[in-house]
Amino acid sequence: LSPWFPPRYIWAVVEGLLGFDASGERMRVTPHFPSHWSWCGLQNVPCRKRSVTWFAAKVPDLRIWSTDEADADCPVRVLPTQLGETAGCSGDEARAIALRDQSSVVALVGNTSDRTVTTALRIRDLQGRFACRRFESLSQRWTTLDPLSADDLDAGLTVLLEPKGFALFELVASSQRNGQS
Repeated sequence: LSPWFPPRYIWAVVEGLLGFDASGERMRVTPHFPSHWSWCGLQNVPCRKRSVTWFAAKVPDLRIWSTDEADADCPVRVLPTQLGETAGCSGDEARAIALRDQSSVVALVGNTSDRTVTTALRIRDLQGRFACRRFESLSQRWTTLDPLSADDLDAGLTVLLEPKGFALFELVASSQRNGQS
């Protein structure tokens, strides 16, 4: 293959800058992104005959969320299901990645633009109510939000993102009490 073949450069970024290594027994993720980056993510990367999605964010220390087990130099949380088309955000400058397990959803909304943007995070096809907390890269802190219903998430949550910034949402399904959700 020619050294000018575009996928080689893409894979160099994936392995080098983003630190994705699938050559060992287990996937290894060690992001080496510049200090002014606060988030990154990869969706549907072929790895051992299946697809892996992961994202990393400084909350305020670096953490990784992944659909598969991974070795890393920071905490990794595994949520085995990528929500794919059922989670997204509005506008061309924002990107969303959402992962879930049986009782929780974690969604990252990132701004790829050099300007502040407002977007809406929508997560469809959920049921029940969720306790929610949000981390915003601009304030560098976690905020607990009022509980959200599946209808609230389907309608969309307004998110303001500073240039190249992100917001991370952790949703935990509320337990049912007395037959109520």
